[in-house]
Amino acid sequence: MHGIGNSKRNKQTVLSSAIVAKAVVKREDGRINIIVVFQESTTHEFYWVFQAKSARSARKSWRYVCQYGRDFNTAEKPYRDFGSFVAHYARISHAEVRTLRVQHVRRLAALLAKTAHESIHSDWTPRIDSTDPRSYRKLNTAFAHNIKGRVIDWQR
Repeated sequence: MHGIGNSKRNKQTVLSSAIVAKAVVKREDGRINIIVVFQESTTHEFYWVFQAKSARSARKSWRYVCQYGRDFNTAEKPYRDFGSFVAHYARISHAEVRTLRVQHVRRLAALLAKTAHESIHSDWTPRIDSTDPRSYRKLNTAFAHNIKGRVIDWQR
């Protein structure tokens, strides 16, 4: 149950983060799909697809459809960036690209290079930074306050 809670919380964190890139495609059946990359998108859940009533529908009215991974280093993924992913998605779903906009070019470039997390299903709780000596000092101080006045048995 703990893993499911992490997934829901992490998914909500991703979906409530800033939109870095957005595209609107219209399918043959008339449905509007919105493809989004969020600031907190992960490697495995990078491109998010939603369904909307119109291209200008509010974000809270979007309905989740699916997500695609960012890993494009494998041979079976024919896309390299947001534009090529949108073109690929339009081709496989028989859709027409209506709009394609990258709001934050530098953020998207940074996310294409490296995301903060691997997946929404992993534990995102902060860990001790091994490169920062202040985090060890803080931990050692807390440990010292915890054992103050106690006799440690290991010196006997």
